[in-house]
Amino acid sequence: MCGLAGVVLADREGRVERAWLEAMAAALAHRGPDGEAIWVAPGVGLASRRLAVIDPAGGGQPLANEDGSIVCVYNGEIYNFAGLRAELERAGHRFRSRTDGEVLCHLYEAEGDAMLARLRGMFAFALWDAQRGRLLLARDRFGVKPLYHARIPGGLAFASELKALQRLPGLGRDLDPVALSDYLTYLYVPAPRTILAAASKLEPGSLLGFQHGRLEQTRWWQPPPPGEGAPLTLEEAAAELRERLRETVRAHMVADVPVGAFLSGGLDSSTIVALMAEASPHPVKTFTVGFHNAGSYDERAAAKTVANHFDCHHHETTLGPAETSRLLPACAWQLDEPLGDATALASFALAREARRQVAVVLTGIGGDELFAGYRRYQAERLIRAAGPLGSPPLAHAVSLLMAHLPASGRSRAQDLVRLARKFLAETDAPLERRYLAWNAAFTASEKADLLTSPDGVDSLAWGERFFRAFPHGPFVARAQLVDLQTYLPHDPLAVADATTMAWGLEARVPLCDSELAGWALNLPLGARVRGLQGKVALRQAMAGLLPASILRRGKRGFSVPTDLWLRGPLADDVKSLLAPERLQPAGLFKPEAVARLLAEHASGRRDRSQHLWALLMFQAWYRLFSDTSAPDRLQELI
Repeated sequence: MCGLAGVVLADREGRVERAWLEAMAAALAHRGPDGEAIWVAPGVGLASRRLAVIDPAGGGQPLANEDGSIVCVYNGEIYNFAGLRAELERAGHRFRSRTDGEVLCHLYEAEGDAMLARLRGMFAFALWDAQRGRLLLARDRFGVKPLYHARIPGGLAFASELKALQRLPGLGRDLDPVALSDYLTYLYVPAPRTILAAASKLEPGSLLGFQHGRLEQTRWWQPPPPGEGAPLTLEEAAAELRERLRETVRAHMVADVPVGAFLSGGLDSSTIVALMAEASPHPVKTFTVGFHNAGSYDERAAAKTVANHFDCHHHETTLGPAETSRLLPACAWQLDEPLGDATALASFALAREARRQVAVVLTGIGGDELFAGYRRYQAERLIRAAGPLGSPPLAHAVSLLMAHLPASGRSRAQDLVRLARKFLAETDAPLERRYLAWNAAFTASEKADLLTSPDGVDSLAWGERFFRAFPHGPFVARAQLVDLQTYLPHDPLAVADATTMAWGLEARVPLCDSELAGWALNLPLGARVRGLQGKVALRQAMAGLLPASILRRGKRGFSVPTDLWLRGPLADDVKSLLAPERLQPAGLFKPEAVARLLAEHASGRRDRSQHLWALLMFQAWYRLFSDTSAPDRLQELI
């Protein structure tokens, strides 16, 4: 795992300033505490910060082929590198190290851009082809690893993090108003936009070529459209799934450094730990974060049940309001852009503790998208069951009644109130748009009330284009494919990368493995959802391996008690951070609209924690972004 950066010029004989590369590398030091490398040639310069996981002694970057005509800096892990290397050696290629990333140079030499389809892993890399004068940027299928780029005078700059690009002189610092609007809808900024108008994110499964001053971007991978599903019984699907999961987890455990796991007590992370325990000759080191006096938000008991069942070396850490307030600025900066998912704080604190014991952790991210775990996948069934309630006039009347019911907390009744409010919104819209609206934070009308300069951006149109790519098939299968390309890379995977790499910790995601995903996305619908239960095949596959209490647990989803904290111990802090004088420098949000959100939440009439947290994270990020000296002081906050 590493951080990468670089600059390429249209002028093949141009000079890339070494100081630029050193500045960008310094901004990525947390991603690669084990070494720095700078490589400069006419018209191009590459920088790398290394976290040594495979071949610590010999796997330094940049990597190159035999004659140095192909040079690469790389972030990630290639899990099938051993087989690819053996094949390339038989064809006459000579390797200098045992590291996985070296296969990129030789495989590109043999197959060009087509080599991307042969890679099994998580990756983002920059490869310089000197003979063609071409730079290739590429990102893995699901966007596990990030990659940003920006046009600069006479060329292109790129980096693993936006903050590294900001070290370049002259990069524009204007905010993108469309990106801000999208952030308020999705709680993240969708690619290819970033919060800065001058920079872009490379989309998952995409490659970008820069040659002779011209950019050319294409998708090298897209998920296949939903089909009828493999002709498997549930028992057959579960049996095959268990074996595929075993192989995938073993492949993701390969490392020359200590490996552990994040464990929440949910089905996905428990599955990973169970299969790690099978494969490991030593007790698995597991890490859990919990919350004092937070009721059902605190899942330490379930995690401990799993850890004890498999004789793990279990470690717990707790996150409270005071620690949240202290860590928030540093976490906001490490996230690179505003990101309104409150679990980022918990992941940030957990990664800090885990790094004291291990250098790599496996997580259960991706299980909900791959095996249909989200409650929202029941949307079509709920609409049919609603009958006349789904008609716009009656839905409007019921929604007015719902507005007076309390929705804070995490009880089943409160969950139902929140779901009902979302379900009754946009009843006259197509199902695809309603699905996206249910998952939105701020509605279009709420954004219009909040923003000082409403722009009328239809943010849901971004999500609708992914549905249009899959016009046919069961709605659940289509929604899974949309979430795999929208929510997954921009929220849970982005959070995992930023919060773990902040501490020089590598997070691996076996459930986002390309081979496993290719098979799982072809499961018959009955092996995904049955009635109102999701992850049918996964539960069946893990029966007999996981404790029965874990298999019986309903879908909860890891979350942070922000609704309780923002009404209680953090109430004064959030009022201060969102006070009119604090909002004034950015001038983006109407103070009176923010005050209404605060009042509604404080009274308990509405759960506005998601909205308030989104504003809080934006303000925290903006204050650091505006103060160029702030990043240098962040270490004192951690």
